Amino acid sequence: VAGKHFGNLSKDDLFAAPLIMTSFVSEAGGNDRQYLPVKDMPSLRKVMEDKLTEHNENYAAMNLVLFDDAVNHVCRISRITENACGNALLVGVGGSGKQSLARLASFTNSQDVLTILVNQSY
Repeated sequence: VAGKHFGNLSKDDLFAAPLIMTSFVSEAGGNDRQYLPVKDMPSLRKVMEDKLTEHNENYAAMNLVLFDDAVNHVCRISRITENACGNALLVGVGGSGKQSLARLASFTNSQDVLTILVNQSY
């Protein structure tokens, strides 16, 4: 099955650690948007930091520290929301960065974020 969809990649390249696949890294490199494995974490972190800087220039600043787990979560959220009708329920303690990572993932996919404010009349 992998050979059918990723014919030009060897099994070693396809399953090399870290096993993170994105489509926004290829786009940041000036190529068409293709869902490919990430070669190394420093290149992924650089693309993510560039996207965060671009987001902070256009919207309210998010002061995020992009450690490895945060980068992995942004890649997962980005993959989910990139699909048609894709949605995810992010569960965790308050203040852990769920909303910020979801906003960054949406920004990398060029998607708009809609926030619902729950109040008495809703």
